[in-house]
Amino acid sequence: MAGRLLQGQEIHTEVVPPFALLALDRRSPRFALQQDWLGMARVFEYSSQGVVALSNRPTLLPAFFGDPVRPDETGWSHYVASGHFGGTSSPVHGVRLLAPGERLTGAKRPNGTWNLTHHQRTSLDDFVAEGVGRQGGEHAVLDEAADGFTRVAASAAALRDGPVALGLSGGKDSRLIAAALIAAGVLPKFSTNIDHPTEGDVARSLTDLLMKHRGIEVEHRFVRVAESRTVHTESLPHRVLRLQSYYDHQFPSSYLERGARPSQLTKKQGEPVFSGAGGEIATAYWYPKTLDGTPTAARMEPLVTKCLSKEVPAEVQSPLVGERQRELGAHITRKAAALGVKGYQILDYAYMMERMRRWCTSAYSVGLITPFTTREFVQAAFAMRATDHHDRRIHMDLLKRLVPEWADVPFVSGPSSRSTAARIWDGDGVPEIRKMLDHAGGPLTRLMEADALRAVVQRCEEGCPKPADAAPLRQFAALAVAESALRPPTPTSATTPPAPASATTPPASASAASPSTPASPSAATSSPSWRARLRVPRRRGTSDAAAPERG
Repeated sequence: MAGRLLQGQEIHTEVVPPFALLALDRRSPRFALQQDWLGMARVFEYSSQGVVALSNRPTLLPAFFGDPVRPDETGWSHYVASGHFGGTSSPVHGVRLLAPGERLTGAKRPNGTWNLTHHQRTSLDDFVAEGVGRQGGEHAVLDEAADGFTRVAASAAALRDGPVALGLSGGKDSRLIAAALIAAGVLPKFSTNIDHPTEGDVARSLTDLLMKHRGIEVEHRFVRVAESRTVHTESLPHRVLRLQSYYDHQFPSSYLERGARPSQLTKKQGEPVFSGAGGEIATAYWYPKTLDGTPTAARMEPLVTKCLSKEVPAEVQSPLVGERQRELGAHITRKAAALGVKGYQILDYAYMMERMRRWCTSAYSVGLITPFTTREFVQAAFAMRATDHHDRRIHMDLLKRLVPEWADVPFVSGPSSRSTAARIWDGDGVPEIRKMLDHAGGPLTRLMEADALRAVVQRCEEGCPKPADAAPLRQFAALAVAESALRPPTPTSATTPPAPASATTPPASASAASPSTPASPSAATSSPSWRARLRVPRRRGTSDAAAPERG
């Protein structure tokens, strides 16, 4: 694949995202770096002092040059509203994610410098336009979608010895992935999260049907992933810091209601795991309950913005956040309309471009496979009508082809039972967030309305929180800790910057570097301030960024 990439071929169209490939020809020398067609792989670019640097951890890039690591206001505005960094933005000012299908090539000049060129290659837009152009040929695209699913299932299982794993819920997406695996002759190990007990009941009925109709006995594990007794062994600020250090600020804040992340990135790749993420583009996930014809792009634009801003209520967002989200919603709507996407299916394009590409946790785990990001499924989703999505036609048709005995088992949709998982206001959550709110006022925490947050905190203190209160509290905790970690150095604490990088320095990459070691917060402190307890040693200059454990 590396050789084909250097020859200019479209190798990335054959691979399920997230996937990026950096190929170097030492003889020329020249290189090519290809982002996947969805733009999901976490490859970030930054320029300083005439040098281009690349990394999968955005905070390393300015630190590599000794530049201040400053938060990006636009990126964090998107994070407040949606739980992820929108477009090509990142947590760090001046650092951007490579766009869908983007390719960066470089050829070394005789004087030792590099000639760099950015190219736009095949991307999600091409697959969407092709799907739209095939509307009316549903049977053919459904056949191709079924073939794509089974191909991915079989090829992924063939990469390694031993079983693959799949989280089987009572919903439609993981069920279809499980059906594709079984139809491909791959028997996965199932695990089911029973924080919602109904999920476990439906998943158990599915595996019982396999035994009844096919004589297949599977390994099926039932787990609770967010029990209070495990989550609350660590304080909320500690969990925030661990999550942000481990994933460099990019992970959804909803994972704060789980146990603290490890202090170091893992060095061992686990078994392949299949994910059902992405099936929402074929199930009317963001659609209104009642479809009203085929709305124009102008009518769809505010709905797109609303769907991209669902993480926290509008009254908790600052005016700047709302403005940034409207700009993003308008941009996404215009792009979709230019591709021929009409009506409610513009929401599917927005979901794929933003929620799936930037929020999905598959982008952060090696070996986590997302079959719904096969090009065949994406094309099928946009070849169908909005009413087909409302009726879940693709899922039902493929289930009947692959494992028909599962097609009649009702799906679990939404919160179907009372969850036993920890909530953000449990444990020390409320008092710690109150402390953060009392010390707020920086560039990130100002992205949320303090008075509205105080009302949320007061409800929690009075013992009557609403389910919708969880997201604002999670988002604010993430902003408050990130604001402290990404604060630019003061003149009194700054170290002597390194000498400017030479113009002959080739592009630097940390994408294949050793795992970085996030700083550990102090467990004991006499300071009452949560900021003092969570002060993170900053990475500045080459003496820090070039250490082996930093990557």
